[in-house]
Amino acid sequence: MNILLRLLLILTLCFSLEACKDKNIPFDKTGWNESGDGIPCPPLRDKMLDDLLKNHKLKGLTCRQLIDKLGDQNSEFSLRQRQHY
Repeated sequence: MNILLRLLLILTLCFSLEACKDKNIPFDKTGWNESGDGIPCPPLRDKMLDDLLKNHKLKGLTCRQLIDKLGDQNSEFSLRQRQHY
């Protein structure tokens, strides 16, 4: 019985760790700029970063091309941040 209980605990721990793992998602401009309730960095960016760096050409882009690809910086957040002294 003790071995069965240990095995059950180990399997539960493995499934829990796998469920909590951050999943990478493909980059898309809308999700990249989606605000997250006043969070400085939109919540999906971390999950999109690997795809953005591996599958999208960024090096050599002009500033305008980069803004077109990623969207303007968090203008809503930047405005709110500047309003706080």
